[in-house]
Amino acid sequence: MMGGEVWAQVAPVSQPTSTETPAAEPLRLGASEWTVAAVTGWGVPVFGYGVRNSFSFPAVSWSRVLTGSRGRSWWRGQFEWGVELVPFFAQYNPRSAYGLGVSPLVWRWNLEPGRRLSPFAELGGGVLWTNVDVPSNTTRANYTAHVTLAARLLGDKRRGAIVGYRFEHISNGNRVDPNPSVNAHAIVVGWSLFRM
Repeated sequence: MMGGEVWAQVAPVSQPTSTETPAAEPLRLGASEWTVAAVTGWGVPVFGYGVRNSFSFPAVSWSRVLTGSRGRSWWRGQFEWGVELVPFFAQYNPRSAYGLGVSPLVWRWNLEPGRRLSPFAELGGGVLWTNVDVPSNTTRANYTAHVTLAARLLGDKRRGAIVGYRFEHISNGNRVDPNPSVNAHAIVVGWSLFRM
């Protein structure tokens, strides 16, 4: 006590802790992502099925980050939902074909990004329309499904290059008997732009 005053050390008030940490830029909750990519694939047989078709197409997609960071350990990340448009599909083996497609169901899991690297896994499904049946002996309207493993190479908080692997499946969904399908390995190269 000095001159009638009491001096006391006040401990700082601790803030309540949360199990959720904010996502690193640019993958925070509510962010939108525009992506333009080039995809080129070559067909391979899977379990003895599949046609060796070769194709290329550009893909334009829009998506939104729907969650903050979730999970633990190496798989911690954010969930993103999007739509992908294929404005021009071009098959060049075993015969020429062209068409367009849309995938309204694109689900992406973004792993926690590092300083310059942002890996993700993606699952998508949609429809492809072509001028001839792809693959042969099926229909000109087919279902598509894909799985992608890729990474963004971040240039800054708003843009980055994308490089990855994509497994593509094209099939009539058993609407026609027999049900031939295209199963293909593909390379994806693209560019992303984020809007906060």
